[in-house]
Amino acid sequence: MVYVYATDVSSLSDPLECPKVMVGLPIERQKKILNAKQRQNRLQSLGAGLLLNRVLHKHGISLNTLKTDEHGKPTVDGISFNLSHSGDYVVCAVSERPVGCDIEQIKEAPKQVAERAFSVEENAYLKSFSGDAYNREFFRIWTKKESFLKMKGIGIRVPLQTLEMTECYFKEYEIFGYQVTVCAEENEFAEMCWVTI
Repeated sequence: MVYVYATDVSSLSDPLECPKVMVGLPIERQKKILNAKQRQNRLQSLGAGLLLNRVLHKHGISLNTLKTDEHGKPTVDGISFNLSHSGDYVVCAVSERPVGCDIEQIKEAPKQVAERAFSVEENAYLKSFSGDAYNREFFRIWTKKESFLKMKGIGIRVPLQTLEMTECYFKEYEIFGYQVTVCAEENEFAEMCWVTI
């Protein structure tokens, strides 16, 4: 089963002004939070750490057992997890098998990115839309690609136009004004669970 958790970070205190909100988080996460230049980025990073702490605890795992792989990605024995944040939200996907997730705030889609990163077929599909519908479809395609790359653990090191997303399953979730896509090796997805942090 793939579990998906989300939280709203908009009501969190800025860690620069209130460092005690980071108590209990690993030192590496605290450094990452404080190194973020923008307030919104600090809140997202704080929210990711707090959400992950809650999620791991729910699955019987301590945040202190986190390790970092050769690519700098945090890992833990027993489960696969992935975090993503955009705007006011952080999402976390968890599975016993590899999993990836991506959230993007739906805004004006950069057409030059679509031309560079999407296949001929994907661009032809997008051209059948305009306005808000175009933006929504752009971010559906984008989050699908991102979640696949994150599940595979390869990042954007491959040509996105020719990316073949095979041997996986996708699930989309709705948060008003945002596109959320989860990619996993298994096809059983739970409903999104909201977590208060």
